[in-house]
Amino acid sequence: MSSIAYRVVFTGDPPVGALEFVSDACAALIGLSAAAIVERPHLWLQAIHDEDREAFVQTTAQLIADGAAVTRHYRVRGGNGAYQLIEDRLAASVDVNGDVIGYESVIVKPS
Repeated sequence: MSSIAYRVVFTGDPPVGALEFVSDACAALIGLSAAAIVERPHLWLQAIHDEDREAFVQTTAQLIADGAAVTRHYRVRGGNGAYQLIEDRLAASVDVNGDVIGYESVIVKPS
């Protein structure tokens, strides 16, 4: 099975914080432009299936707390209203002192 990778860089506090960068391909997963998601990062959280949202928030908070990378699976609602399963590989961004200052995510969607 092949997959497609989409790069997203998040900075700030969980669950989404301030977005630094969202690829156009990733934004297309939920039917919005990258600029719209950067302006209103809560749109990504709203696109996550209700049953998956709490785990998404908790794993992001845990990464911010301890810096340990995580891989998670959750469903996002596309522009057509249908949910699709994605894999999200989340890693911490740290400052020169090793403190977590944000996070970077690579989202993989099976093709």
